[in-house]
Amino acid sequence: MALTNFRTTSRPDFQDLDGFMSMDGNNVIGYTSKNAGPAEIHMFDGPNLHFKVTFAHIKKPYIIKADGNVAGNGYVGNASEENAHKKAGTADTWTATDTGPKPHPHGPGTKGGYSSS
Repeated sequence: MALTNFRTTSRPDFQDLDGFMSMDGNNVIGYTSKNAGPAEIHMFDGPNLHFKVTFAHIKKPYIIKADGNVAGNGYVGNASEENAHKKAGTADTWTATDTGPKPHPHGPGTKGGYSSS
């Protein structure tokens, strides 16, 4: 089984979301910010990519909602601070671009582990 790794960006305000993300199928299993380090992930149900990232030293979690991009090599959507998505003008444009598959560090059928290398 292989992980798919992505480079992530968020503009204009939530640059703590800039970093790397790993997915196993449709599940985000790792997210590491260049500024804030590793995040805890909570996936939400639904047809699109929808999840929450929580960083240890940042008070509010971020909510990310995205769809596959037109090029077929990643995702594009919005990021907002938790509960801020109800206010106009509070969402960033969030993107994730595929950087290629990597072998799953724990073998088939397991979760966990992430390498930004």
